[in-house]
Amino acid sequence: MTPAEMAAIHAACFTTPRPWAAAEIASFLASPLCFVLDEPDGFVIGRVVAGEAELLTLAVDPKAR
Repeated sequence: MTPAEMAAIHAACFTTPRPWAAAEIASFLASPLCFVLDEPDGFVIGRVVAGEAELLTLAVDPKAR
């Protein structure tokens, strides 16, 4: 899934806090500390730092819930 596709799903899920732009998602994905798990209708982005994992965002297309 591309950052633009992820941003579209994120925008369908969030108004507050504001949805992430494709550029923001791309910057997370470029980090060696971040990981993504994606499916056609959703994704999760996380980060591993100092032996601990942090969930940054999770988004599922409202039509697929």
